[in-house]
Amino acid sequence: MSERHPRSLRRRYLRLAAINIMATVSVPLAGLVDTAILGHLEDIRFLAGVALARSFLTTSIGHSVFCAWERLEQLLRLWVEAI
Repeated sequence: MSERHPRSLRRRYLRLAAINIMATVSVPLAGLVDTAILGHLEDIRFLAGVALARSFLTTSIGHSVFCAWERLEQLLRLWVEAI
């Protein structure tokens, strides 16, 4: 980056990028956790509860990823304008 961008701004960009990466990686990790839990359940009736929980998690994580990418877009626009 050029001299016009202070270190604090760079750190902010890196922090937000890390949040976006974690939000993106969390979706497959939630699937792995569901698979591990289903493998240890004794009765198939619990499958309904796990399916509902998975649906809720997928929706929540999807909204989080959408908000993170929306925020990244806004920051990139500000960064391009600053250059």
